[in-house]
Amino acid sequence: MASYLDPKNDFIFYHIFGKHPHLAISYLNELMPFAVETAEFIPWTEVPHNPGRLDTNINFKCSNNLSNHQFFVDMQVQWVIPFRGRIVFINGNAYARKQYRKLAYQTNLSQPVYTLAILTEIFDHQSERFFHHYPTVYCEDNGEAIPGYEIIMIELPKFRPEKPENKSLWLRFLNETGNTQELPPEIMENEYTRRAAEICEESRFTEAQIDGYDNYWWGILEQMEIYSKLARLTQEQIKQLIHK
Repeated sequence: MASYLDPKNDFIFYHIFGKHPHLAISYLNELMPFAVETAEFIPWTEVPHNPGRLDTNINFKCSNNLSNHQFFVDMQVQWVIPFRGRIVFINGNAYARKQYRKLAYQTNLSQPVYTLAILTEIFDHQSERFFHHYPTVYCEDNGEAIPGYEIIMIELPKFRPEKPENKSLWLRFLNETGNTQELPPEIMENEYTRRAAEICEESRFTEAQIDGYDNYWWGILEQMEIYSKLARLTQEQIKQLIHK
């Protein structure tokens, strides 16, 4: 019986979606509020800089034949507590860099950037909704939007597959795969999630790769401990640290 590694780990997440565009297209089409026709992985050297990154950051240049333009999707698995501010920063940074690069070549500036963040922490405790779509809209009329800068955040802990309206196999895959030896038949019967599960099999990786996988989790734990300590500090203590 196979043993599966957690796909939310940076290393495994990249092996699934960064190396297999057809899986990324399936994943995006299930979770994004529009159709994705193609997905071309952007090498790490071209990814907008994100200081102190410990979260997954997989960027794709995508196309949609219906809208007849290209756009960029920044797929992330966020772990840190103050994630909303970072997501806005990352999305805005990516958008600015894409527009600047296009301006240099004097070509069409319409290069939308979308961020898809799968969150492992709950941030909205007042609602049972797990899917949050944030377009840039006119505050007095939600029907009027500025295209090209949107954020989709999904609270993974809130996803309940037993609810009839929750049909996402990819969210089930992310929730239920990892340090386990048996996956639900629904995941293994689908050609895309089954292939993703096969990629997660621990036996496919070398000992050095498994060490890297484990080190990622240690880095996450250290980061969470830092945020926990900062959350306990008073404003005066924070000021003292800043001015040291």
